[in-house]
Amino acid sequence: MSAELIRPILTVDVVLVTLKDSQLHIVLQKRDKPPHAGRPALIGGYVRPEEDESTSAAAARVLRDKVGLTVRLLEQLMTFSGTKRDPRGWSASVAYYALLPAEDVPASPRSPLTMLPLDRANGLPFDHDVILAKAAERWRRRAAYSSLPAFLLPSKLRQLHTERLLSHPIYVVRQGAYLVRLSAGMCWGADPKVREYFALAPYPADPGTFRTS
Repeated sequence: MSAELIRPILTVDVVLVTLKDSQLHIVLQKRDKPPHAGRPALIGGYVRPEEDESTSAAAARVLRDKVGLTVRLLEQLMTFSGTKRDPRGWSASVAYYALLPAEDVPASPRSPLTMLPLDRANGLPFDHDVILAKAAERWRRRAAYSSLPAFLLPSKLRQLHTERLLSHPIYVVRQGAYLVRLSAGMCWGADPKVREYFALAPYPADPGTFRTS
């Protein structure tokens, strides 16, 4: 006799981050249904196969339908799964993170949303503490080399800084140099002389790689 097919629970969870009083805050939503009804948690919901083309579409829908938000940055973090993360059974959640200015977070006495400083956001239901820790690790790493923090700025301030940056001559020169290096790498990237001229690291020896000498 074949065992009954166990259907896993598939959800998405979104770590929503904003900047308030010069501190990173996490936007949480009070759960209105069991399990863990009444407790603040990450914003999440079920994936609807008949409606969602992908898990990213599901995450965007959950933000839009549950809290009325459309974010400019929504990136996948990783998948969390197992038998113990949800009391309803075996589940998998594809986690995402989103950044937005504090001015975009709905502020109303009736809103189910609450903002907590990152260092105080703990004791969350399910495995949301683990998801949050992984997301914070990812932000800190990416913020060191990307424009990720700009998504936390108010729209007017972000536009002002962008205009100043793009109009600065040093920015234009650096972007030009970058494009030249990129073109050299793509067109003649395996040529040792070209790589040396543009200060690109030499390729390791590889019989299958093009060489000019």
